[in-house]
Amino acid sequence: VRGKWQSPELILTFKHTFAKHSTECPVRTVFIEDASSGATILQDLKRFGLPVKPVQRMKDKVTRVMDVMPIWAAGRLYFPKDGQAQWLDPLFRELENFRMDGKAKHDDQVDMLELGTSKSIATPTTIFDVLG
Repeated sequence: VRGKWQSPELILTFKHTFAKHSTECPVRTVFIEDASSGATILQDLKRFGLPVKPVQRMKDKVTRVMDVMPIWAAGRLYFPKDGQAQWLDPLFRELENFRMDGKAKHDDQVDMLELGTSKSIATPTTIFDVLG
């Protein structure tokens, strides 16, 4: 879902999208940037019982992407096969059009792919973490 919404509409859109997709794939955590409107939205979504956590950004987007590019280039990301996920083509187009000057028209999905990659390498999971 792409768009620009004011707080009430954004929260409704988030709740609807979360409900729609969490039945297909259980969502443990949704990270939201804790900046500008994100702080208020975080509070509102927590009140609804949604699994949201704030994320602080200390570097600019281009630097963050450059930090994870070796992982991407090494082929350590796995995507569904062609035709199994309708979000793949838009994601790949966004990755292809990402600009190192930070002036891409759309880069939100690249931003989230970077965050997911960073979170996965920052908190490695072993079988012992899963079993407790």
